[in-house]
Amino acid sequence: MRAATLACVALAAVATDNALLGFETTGWKQVFEPIGANFGKSGTVAFSPDGRYLAAGTTLGQVMRVDFQNKAELLTASVGHVKDVRRVAIAGDAGLLYTAGEDRTIRAYRLDDLALVS
Repeated sequence: MRAATLACVALAAVATDNALLGFETTGWKQVFEPIGANFGKSGTVAFSPDGRYLAAGTTLGQVMRVDFQNKAELLTASVGHVKDVRRVAIAGDAGLLYTAGEDRTIRAYRLDDLALVS
């Protein structure tokens, strides 16, 4: 897969096999390898306001982030949730990713390295 540019990322989707996919607007080509079953089902996704990042939460409690300015680099947080991640939200101006889990916890991560803030 080739590196994505900010202007081309338009859509994130979950396939029938539960893989998370990202597509560009022109030609609908995938911009990163599908993120598959070893992460669980992708239940919630969010783009940063500037389109640089895509965040996802899974049914296995995983928190992931794709950086489209860095060759669609995928990072997975070392600390996630015990149960399903129900919501992800990005505060781009603060550089933070917030998650809410079925385990009744809310976590905050730095977008650049997914280090746990709280």
